[in-house]
Amino acid sequence: MSKLGSRKRKEYLASFTPEEKALFLSKTIHSEKSHRNMAKAKVGFYDRMSDEARKLRDKAISEGNKKRWASYSPEERAVRLSHGILSECAQINSHVSFREFIKSLTPEQKREWVLRTIQSEKVLAQKGECMQKIWDNYTDEERAKRIRNIMQSNAMRPSEPELLLQKYLDAHFPNEWVYNGDCSKGIVFGTKIPDFFNVNSKKVVLEVFGVHWHQEDEVEPLKAHYRKFGFKCIIIWEQDCYSPESLDKILREV
Repeated sequence: MSKLGSRKRKEYLASFTPEEKALFLSKTIHSEKSHRNMAKAKVGFYDRMSDEARKLRDKAISEGNKKRWASYSPEERAVRLSHGILSECAQINSHVSFREFIKSLTPEQKREWVLRTIQSEKVLAQKGECMQKIWDNYTDEERAKRIRNIMQSNAMRPSEPELLLQKYLDAHFPNEWVYNGDCSKGIVFGTKIPDFFNVNSKKVVLEVFGVHWHQEDEVEPLKAHYRKFGFKCIIIWEQDCYSPESLDKILREV
């Protein structure tokens, strides 16, 4: 499962029956071990963030939630307030807090409740539709600003293939390329963040594709996206970053 791309994972899960999906989730991402690992990762993630980055992240989340709620009609708000978490708590005890309600559940009950409510197919579909509406209402500038805030607050770090490519570029093209995969330079084209950007007047960007995260059919659409902004995009697969000879051939015409 871990070797599947995001698209393959969706197809894989779509083939499950509801019972099979519930069993799979209980043994993987909803298992006690997974929750412990996520908690440790979250603590480490926040420890690495600066105070300014935390504020940016919290502000971005807050603004997103406000815009999402503002996009609902009065009828949609009434429906959401009468279902889900609030009604679930009210059915048990009208005075109980959400935290107390969650603490009162056994691990099995918690998993069942999550799958029945906030992780149900209906709720996930509603979230996707709402987020798409919010995103569609943004201007290009707002989208770029939001992407910058998210990436910078996530404290992204270069991958090993990206570090190797950076070393190659510094040796063969000194002072021509800057790393932007973490959006540290604030360079965004629509909704895309190029991994490397040429600062020597050449309208070229480099994107590093990992075999785990990317598929072959993503190459041409991404190149077409950058062409709309007048830029040429060169895709470099991660295995090529380990071979100077391969990089010589790929970047020969740059």
